[in-house]
Parts: sequence; C-alpha cells; structure tokens
Amino acid sequence: MKKFNYMEMTNDGYKITCGIENEAICNIYVCVKEGVAEKLAKELSEKRMNIGMEWELYDFEEENGNKGIGYMFTAEEEEVNFEAMVELCHINDFNCVYEMEAPNGDLDIYEEKIEEEFGEFFDEKFEEIEELEEQIAKESK
Repeated sequence: MKKFNYMEMTNDGYKITCGIENEAICNIYVCVKEGVAEKLAKELSEKRMNIGMEWELYDFEEENGNKGIGYMFTAEEEEVNFEAMVELCHINDFNCVYEMEAPNGDLDIYEEKIEEEFGEFFDEKFEEIEELEEQIAKESK
C-alpha cells in the first residue's frame, strides 16, 4: 500500500493532496481569494453530476461550530462502488473545499484512515500556509 502527500500553490491559494494508492485520495483546496471556494465546490460537484453520478446534498456542523454544505456522490457498476464527497467548509479561518474519492467505496472508513494517517501532515501544512499568508500580507503593505 503506497501512501503519498504533498502541497502545491494554485492561482487562488493552495492544494493539499494525500492518499493511499488505489484506495483513496483527498484534496483540500485552501482558497485565499474571496468567493473562490464556493465557485470551486460548485465546479467539482457539477463535474460529477454531469457524468451521471447519483448525488445527495447535506448540511453539516464542524466541531468548531462552523456550518458547511456537502455533496455525496456514488456510482455503482459491476463490482465497482465508487464514492466521493465535496464539502465547502472552514479550516483554520480559511475557506476550503474538501474533496475525497474512494474508488472502491467505503468512503467513511477511508475518511477516518486519511485523518489518522495524515492528520499531522495537514496540521503542518496549515501552519505553513498561515505563515506564508502572513508574510504575503506584510510584503503587500
């Protein structure tokens, strides 16, 4: 089982990616420009809707009290039970889009595994992003 994790800059912020090869992949888009997270969540969701995946919209509340919306997607074919989710949420005062795919289903199980396996990595990357954004803010004054 090969694991991977990395972070890259995007035009609108940062993208944190991690996963377990052939089992699950998780992307967190940290959007620093106003309105980008909402637009990105809509685009990622519509992409899946347009290819005919079944979907369900849900509301959720995070541990810190922030509220968000999410979409759960499923596609069942012969012996394949693909599941995905796209959530518009707040993490460390950033607007984020949380996207996760489980090619073989069991999204809930893999979401826990990803959090267990990469929780420390996420924390490190969010600290890095906060430092970078503070530096950018200072330089732009």
